[in-house]
Amino acid sequence: MSNEERASVKEMQALVYEAPRTMSLRKLPVPEPERNEVIVQVHYSGICGSELSGFLGESSIRRPPLVFGHEVSGIIAYNGEDTVNTPGYG
Repeated sequence: MSNEERASVKEMQALVYEAPRTMSLRKLPVPEPERNEVIVQVHYSGICGSELSGFLGESSIRRPPLVFGHEVSGIIAYNGEDTVNTPGYG
């Protein structure tokens, strides 16, 4: 994604844990990569067992609001400063 294309993309969709047994699909601002970070355009996301216990309200470390889905696959959309990968590689 070029810098011009990136500048035009202002929002992303995220599944947000709102309260036990309550989630919503929200539009959130697209984050800017920090130094040595990349932004991944997520194609698929999974929910793991620890997130399931959080969704059920059984985890003290999962506190709303929280974006679930840390097990992802996708492509690098753009790079932060000092990264070595090229956008588009997964």
